[in-house]
Amino acid sequence: MMWKVGDFNAHPQELFFRELLGFCSDQSWLCADVKKLGISLSNYTFCSEAHGTRRWLDHCVVSVSAWHTVINVEIKEDVYMSDHLPIFLECDLGVVRYKNLISDLSRSAVTWGERDNAQINSYRDLCNNYLKGVDFPQELASCCHRSCSLPGHKLITT
Repeated sequence: MMWKVGDFNAHPQELFFRELLGFCSDQSWLCADVKKLGISLSNYTFCSEAHGTRRWLDHCVVSVSAWHTVINVEIKEDVYMSDHLPIFLECDLGVVRYKNLISDLSRSAVTWGERDNAQINSYRDLCNNYLKGVDFPQELASCCHRSCSLPGHKLITT
């Protein structure tokens, strides 16, 4: 899950706001505050005493997996800590499924670093013995070394 909250200087109906939404779309992210509150010019997160303006510059960008935890979004107008108002996100972390960690897996005892010739040869022999047990399909053998003559196969280069 990913959360990014802050001053994006992206006021609705202005160029950078459209850029922010486009970037979120490209990354498969969501602007959680806009998605929950909708685009309303009455919402604001910044008050400029110098210009007498109110703008919605702060946003919360979340991944799709984080979005599934968001219950509510509020801009708190009664909290004064700076010229920006805080955005509160209420999340239900009970919907997060944790990965099961398997701690009893056998771990490799290989210690990486400098090796002498005997250790390198031993490693090569072990690899060769294990690779002999891999069942490669005949089709793979006929396509190796870029010598494939099967018309349905194509070489892809980047």
